[in-house]
Amino acid sequence: MSELRIQSEICTTFWNKIPKYRGSLYHINNNSRSVVSASQLIGAGLVAGIPDLCLAIPSGGYGALYIELKQESERTKIMKMLCCDAQGVDIIPNDKHVISQMKAHARLRSFGNKVVICFTAEEGLSAIKEYLNITF
Repeated sequence: MSELRIQSEICTTFWNKIPKYRGSLYHINNNSRSVVSASQLIGAGLVAGIPDLCLAIPSGGYGALYIELKQESERTKIMKMLCCDAQGVDIIPNDKHVISQMKAHARLRSFGNKVVICFTAEEGLSAIKEYLNITF
């Protein structure tokens, strides 16, 4: 399933199941189509590596929940990189996009936010439920 479909399923379910928090889960559009639009977006505040979704509700001592979505086919690569990073092993930067995401995630965590990486809509919805300490 594509990241867009995973994201759509998470957002639609959130909207329908938790009306109290509608408008607090949103997509962060940080994808540019060209070098020119990237430059314009950087000038307007674009930050590379920011996760796909933000749940802008403080909970459990965190300021917000950020959700990075990845396709299931990327699970092994991402988990391997996270493992190396957690163990202090240098990561060979063969994927600059993922490296910039990992740096952005670390920065967001240092500011008191929770950041999760999810590979399915179910994982994303579970992360939201756990973060808000709710069921639906």
